[in-house]
Amino acid sequence: MSPEYFETMRIPVLAGELCRRRAPRSDGSLEPAELMVNRVFANRYLPGGSTSLVGLHLFLIDGGLPPGRIV
Repeated sequence: MSPEYFETMRIPVLAGELCRRRAPRSDGSLEPAELMVNRVFANRYLPGGSTSLVGLHLFLIDGGLPPGRIV
């Protein structure tokens, strides 16, 4: 997805940052992903009331993907 996707689709970003392009690491290692979550995901899996989810780290229990940080 390109950084312009949300503007093009007229999807408001309620908190945090828009996605952005990042160059891959030169050593080929996996960098922690920057994640965006929608309201339904946040309400279902990250109930926190009025607290901001920006900055939280998520990871899969099976370790199939590198951890990510909600931006």
